[in-house]
Amino acid sequence: MIIRNSDTVVSNGRMYRAKMPADGKEYISKTRPAHTSGEAVLDGITWVMTQDDNIIYNCGCRNIHFKDIYLEKNRPTAFAFHFDNDIYSHSYYPYADAPVQTNITFENVHTMANIPYFIRSTTPVGDIKVINSTLADTSVRMAHRGVEGIVYPPTRIILSGCSIRGKCNVSAVEGRKIYLVAYANDVGDGAELTTSGDVEL
Repeated sequence: MIIRNSDTVVSNGRMYRAKMPADGKEYISKTRPAHTSGEAVLDGITWVMTQDDNIIYNCGCRNIHFKDIYLEKNRPTAFAFHFDNDIYSHSYYPYADAPVQTNITFENVHTMANIPYFIRSTTPVGDIKVINSTLADTSVRMAHRGVEGIVYPPTRIILSGCSIRGKCNVSAVEGRKIYLVAYANDVGDGAELTTSGDVEL
């Protein structure tokens, strides 16, 4: 298989991570690691044995509730569901089963600064609820990591009891779909809740 620095594999019931320079270089692994501790070099690749019992093959975040947050500093993104894909780490191996983040709730969260993205995701996401919050000139964007083989199920987003100020956009790039449920929201004078991409109301 073709691997990069920090890629993690399961072999002989153990988990191993590639420990190579952070330069984006790809390596061909032909020999399965089998050592029971420490490091071993196989096919020019340094493998570190990281788990040998109760292995977690993949994991996602679910049933998380963010509450009573006032975002008062400028930042590009308030909340992100993110896969790394750079020279330092490689969160997703092509065509592997990707973990799905789901049942994420944002309650009483208020954007009070320049925050272009309230939520931005490059991982599969199930359900997101945004309730009793203030969204001011911000957006929710379901993006794509740009790695082959990721399957993105539809994301259901509920906006309820929110105060929309300025422009708020909910968008899905090609390959992502959003089911948007919006009710009992206060859309202020001159404010606008818009959608783009494959978003179904």
